[in-house]
Amino acid sequence: MPNLDIIEINDKLAYNAKLLASGMSEPQIRKRGMIDMLGINCAISYLQTKKLRIDTKKSVYNIPILFEEFKITDIYYANYRIDVITLYREKSVKIPKIHAEVDIMPDFYFVVQIGSKIKEAKMIGFIEAKSVLGCSFDSKFYYPSLDLIFDLKKFLHITKRSNPSRSFLGKHADCLGLFLKFIDNDLSSTYKG
Repeated sequence: MPNLDIIEINDKLAYNAKLLASGMSEPQIRKRGMIDMLGINCAISYLQTKKLRIDTKKSVYNIPILFEEFKITDIYYANYRIDVITLYREKSVKIPKIHAEVDIMPDFYFVVQIGSKIKEAKMIGFIEAKSVLGCSFDSKFYYPSLDLIFDLKKFLHITKRSNPSRSFLGKHADCLGLFLKFIDNDLSSTYKG
């Protein structure tokens, strides 16, 4: 496992996470949503301090109903989509199985752990999404082992070596139309499930 970088959680990061989570449907979902949004805010802050140009204009994580249903916490680096997986009190990394089931897996997952007192976040590292499919799973999650996690240096090496030629194409883009129908409650139950 890589050396861990730490981001201090300041008032601005905490406020933005609370604001994003406030639109979620139930108190329990809002609590967990705040932790997940805090993780994504910390990930963005961390990557920006490393001088990476992170894009969130195409991100759907800030649409509460989509986050609740699909657990998409997407940010973009170059033409790569990264989903942030936030750990709080969990002992293992859990990747939502729905990402594979509806074919919206990102290129990478970035694992962030929020400290128990919510004062800091540890940047655990990256996992290539294609390696997740071979991991143990249950009906809701894949459980990748910690040896699949690598650091920012390797991430930059991989993304430099094999830059995809697409610009927001594929199933994730195809799903945007379905997401809009889902928000309008105009999607058949076959696709909602």
